[in-house]
Amino acid sequence: MSVDLQTLKRQHDLPNIAHTYGVELRQCGRGFIGRCPFHDDHNPSFSIFMTSTGDWHFKCFSGSCGLSGDVLDFVGLMRFGQGWNPNDSDMFKEVLELLGEKDMGASEKKWVVEYSPESLKVHEVTSTVRFVWDVALNVYAERLLKTPEAVAYLTQTRKLPLEILRKYRFGYCPPEGTALKYALYALGKRDRDLEYASVFRPSKRSGQKDYEFFYGRITFADVDWHSRPTYVFGRSLPGASSHNKYLGLALFAKPVFGLAALASTGPVLLMEGPINAMIASYWGFNAIALTGTNPSPAHLEEIESRIVKRNRQLIPVLDNDEAGSVAIVKWREYIPKMEDPIRLPAEVDGKLIKDINDLHTATKKGRQLFVNLLKKRRLA
Repeated sequence: MSVDLQTLKRQHDLPNIAHTYGVELRQCGRGFIGRCPFHDDHNPSFSIFMTSTGDWHFKCFSGSCGLSGDVLDFVGLMRFGQGWNPNDSDMFKEVLELLGEKDMGASEKKWVVEYSPESLKVHEVTSTVRFVWDVALNVYAERLLKTPEAVAYLTQTRKLPLEILRKYRFGYCPPEGTALKYALYALGKRDRDLEYASVFRPSKRSGQKDYEFFYGRITFADVDWHSRPTYVFGRSLPGASSHNKYLGLALFAKPVFGLAALASTGPVLLMEGPINAMIASYWGFNAIALTGTNPSPAHLEEIESRIVKRNRQLIPVLDNDEAGSVAIVKWREYIPKMEDPIRLPAEVDGKLIKDINDLHTATKKGRQLFVNLLKKRRLA
């Protein structure tokens, strides 16, 4: 019997399927978060989100887990654990039967996890949104200069030069917030403009005011050729209690970092994180970055379309860890014609090297060492 898998997935709403397995979820931006059912999760690291194609997917962001997939994978993992193999016909058939037992046909559907479809739509980056982001980044940049611990982290720990801090518009939003709202009010913006741009969020606690989304975080932007923000990120300071190290604007489509300002010719380095792409760009290379080792298929397809299919070399530069080794396998599934990855030295001058940023901080000769790696591959 043939099965229309796309229809099946959409008939079985992943947030509610997860709930039937005892996963408690709460809405966060355009998706849901909760404790991961696949490992002993003490902090909510399990995310369910809707992709640009309208399909539900899940991902665990815990370093000890990292499982991801669609509703079929979720049920398969719940039934078979790590032994789940979607290519095993017997396993796959049993998953379909389990989904059938959890029939959620439209005529009898009773939502356990409720949400507004409108709230899941991707927001458009309008001129008003860009204006709000621009003002916010200016306010946060000024506050950064008054926050010694944030400056020390960026300039001493990360050793980011002033050119990078300026280009990517680094700033800091303190835990107590800033005068951003009043600055935007003075410029004629309203609460709904601030909330739509996601720099402010309404508090879900009765009697409490809204709050600045990036409070307690360093901020930076993905920018285009004119230094206009295309997206804004937040990064917690080391030692902060925040569960997620990086925070993005969930109501907006996250871009491939660096793609908006990429030169039209020459090889392109593909990094695992934005900071690494910033360093590579500072060294004079074309560089883009995925935010994490498990990017969306849409991002990988966009990279293939805009770079590989235009006959440009795409060279992955992986972190020296297990996640990097796993990442290249997935990346190649979508971009088979990418070059072999550049492998960084494990150690330089007695300092362990995980990524490009470590190479940059370990020695003043970091760029030359990297150029030598490219020359060995005849890429420079």
